[in-house]
Amino acid sequence: MTPERLRAALRGVPDPEWLDAARERVAAEPATIARWFAAAARRCGRDPLPDAPGWTADEAARALLLAALPAGHAEHAADVYRHGDAAEKRAVLGALPLLPIGGAGVSLLHDAIRTNDTRLLAAALGPYARHLDPAAWRQAVLKCVFTGVPLAAVHELDARADGELAAMLAGLAAERHAAGRDIPADAAALLDRLAAGAGDPAAPARPPAPPPERRDMRIFDPHIHMTSRTTDDYERMAAAGVKAIVEPAFWLGQPRTSPASFTDYFDSLIGWEPFRAGQFGVRHHATIALNPKEANDPRCRPVLDLLPRYLDKDGVVAVGEIGYDSMTPEEDEAFAAQLALAVAHDLPALVHTPHRDKARGVERSLAVVAESGIEPGRVVLDHLNEVTVQLVRDTGCWLGFSIYPDTKMSPPRMVELLRAYGTERMLVNSAADWGRSDPLLTRATGEAMLLAGFTDDDVDRVLWRNPVEFYGQSGRLDLTGVVDAEATVGGTYEGNSILRGGS
Repeated sequence: MTPERLRAALRGVPDPEWLDAARERVAAEPATIARWFAAAARRCGRDPLPDAPGWTADEAARALLLAALPAGHAEHAADVYRHGDAAEKRAVLGALPLLPIGGAGVSLLHDAIRTNDTRLLAAALGPYARHLDPAAWRQAVLKCVFTGVPLAAVHELDARADGELAAMLAGLAAERHAAGRDIPADAAALLDRLAAGAGDPAAPARPPAPPPERRDMRIFDPHIHMTSRTTDDYERMAAAGVKAIVEPAFWLGQPRTSPASFTDYFDSLIGWEPFRAGQFGVRHHATIALNPKEANDPRCRPVLDLLPRYLDKDGVVAVGEIGYDSMTPEEDEAFAAQLALAVAHDLPALVHTPHRDKARGVERSLAVVAESGIEPGRVVLDHLNEVTVQLVRDTGCWLGFSIYPDTKMSPPRMVELLRAYGTERMLVNSAADWGRSDPLLTRATGEAMLLAGFTDDDVDRVLWRNPVEFYGQSGRLDLTGVVDAEATVGGTYEGNSILRGGS
């Protein structure tokens, strides 16, 4: 695609004269581009362009505005991306191949690939993705498979696909097969083309079992992101037997742009959230860290310098989530630095294992843990599954499993792992966040255990005593009176209440 072809394709859109005038102004006054860029959809429309397949009118208009920037003013492209909405960001990503910037725009691709906005991910893997190094490109392709982005969006997929990508896809296929699911058809076809095979067909689903008799349980959810949940969830959790939780610091769904936003977030984890949980008799603790995904963003790296002041707080019982997202050198550095902080502050460590290329991510995580000198029994590797459990079982580390409605683990699969590997050093969590998740799946796992013949004591070990033992190593776990605590909705935290409607 060229600017000339895009301009020709835009001849029939509303107000083409506006676009010509805007391009002239941008060429003369580059700093004004943000104003014109934001207005492009309103003035040119958003319809697909028949003469420019894959482009909409607003994307093409914005690409032409960027192409009008004089030489030496490419920084304005990064600026409109950083401050743009999703449509503006997609337009910048699509325009990058048209700009005389060489590989200078790769940081924007990395930013788009870190998001969970599948539209941005697809846009990042267009023609400009040729500037991604092989490791980053493979991770991005794997993320497409993981998030359901059609591989047709990946420019020159077959030309760049290699044996390393095949191994990563085969690992994901094995994980999906263990979960009774398949990888997407286009990914399976790519595996076939790479002569790696698509794995065995998934086993047929079992008929649902009748629910067990409801029993009292005491539940400690060792990994749940309540910042993203409503107060109603606390009420439901308390009714189900959840008495204590640990909330790890994590990525909030959209990249943060400065350390100050982390400060506010960390403050809420040790202030407002414990208050909100306490209204329902739930004891809240936190883990604090720079998460792996944002460890790649240079704007966020100064957060590492903020951590010591939070790691001294009474309510902080571990360093986490740390570990890997895409297994980059930046993640290596942040992981090692935060394990060192865990040792220095005498805290356990909560390690996030990557959602993509998980087996190798677990192996690499174990190597970093071994190099750090931290006692393995003070480390939990989380988000494990049938493929990775054997890698961790004999290392002395704790094993964490996240129970989700669709992805990660399910209660029946967790029961099978407990049958095979026992209940020692096993942590079961809901990891509930802003995605499709359920904070009551810890309870559902306990009920599935009882139905499968496990004893009440087995359930209590997995859902209560194990997390107490692991986080108790911090010396800061405070569960005084928590088992018999009752909801006491009322009161305020810094003048704020969970009550609404005039109360």
